[in-house]
Amino acid sequence: MRIAIITESFPPDVNGVAHCVLRVAEQLATRGHQPLVIAPEPARSTPRPDGACWFPVVRVPSMPMPGYPGFRIGLSASRVRSALARHYTDLVHLASPFVLGASGCAAARQLRLPVIAVYQTDVPAYARLYGTGPAGQAASWRRLRKIHNAAARTLAPSTATAADLQSHGIRRVWLWGRGVDTVRFDPARRSAPLRRALAPGGEVLAGYVGRLAAEKRVDLLAGVAALPGARLVIVGSGPAEAAARRAMPAALFLGQRQGDALASLTRAWTCSRTAARTRRSARPCRKRRQAACPWSLRLLAARSTWWTRVSPGSWCRRATAVRWPPRLPGWPPILRCALRRAWLPGRKCSAAAGRSCARS
Repeated sequence: MRIAIITESFPPDVNGVAHCVLRVAEQLATRGHQPLVIAPEPARSTPRPDGACWFPVVRVPSMPMPGYPGFRIGLSASRVRSALARHYTDLVHLASPFVLGASGCAAARQLRLPVIAVYQTDVPAYARLYGTGPAGQAASWRRLRKIHNAAARTLAPSTATAADLQSHGIRRVWLWGRGVDTVRFDPARRSAPLRRALAPGGEVLAGYVGRLAAEKRVDLLAGVAALPGARLVIVGSGPAEAAARRAMPAALFLGQRQGDALASLTRAWTCSRTAARTRRSARPCRKRRQAACPWSLRLLAARSTWWTRVSPGSWCRRATAVRWPPRLPGWPPILRCALRRAWLPGRKCSAAAGRSCARS
């Protein structure tokens, strides 16, 4: 089958949409399909990885996004349509559509091609966070409804996200979960020397992987970085990196890591933390669970999914839509204390409080 993937982001961008599109296209190619990726042109000074891909990549003219110049917006609707026609596309896959994806949806409708759309980026929340307020958030939902309801199917990464989409008037929503490379993130490949290098004093290693941006709420980790007996390791970069370094001088910042280098780090951690103001697919959390990171915690502003390890290599969901920290038997007191401090900003957590946490 000839499948055209129209995406708002693609490598050299480093984000969840770009990574997922790359992996989906690779898997389609290995299974005998003929994928085509249509993506925005990167900045002139940025090298392209297109030549190393197993499939053709068509770039369209782009411009920096106002207020976020590191992200580029694809603009050319005519080039999208001509690329679809030359590819003899059978199916159009819209990856997190909003600007270029909207052009792709219109082009597919003109060519009478079936369309599926993947919801991965919480654009309305980004609109609110980056200064447009409730009006920008409402406008974003109107645009998303128009795009996704024109598709034959919308794929959501989680049940919570699917319910949210339906509550905002988006129809034909189906669940499309994410996968993890079980070879790369195999816990049997854990490195004791790496762990000793990261925590020479035997500290509890708390890790974060992701872009350093306002919506990621990395500032919530400041309390963890200040805990005695803990070492915070931050992997990633972004526009908020300088502010994060100032707020957490004791943390270890390793910059961007990918592939085996990233997997080796996640296998060395004691616990991992994901904090964000926006809904996410929790793909990084799944990677850390697969790597047998003993404790994995994901906090959102209003919705949280908790996981606990019930046996080596086995995980189960504890609760959804949690409004208060559940009891966490077996968690180290230092992590219980950090959890409550993150959940209840301003609460003092002394050594006695930590012991109280351990008994709860």
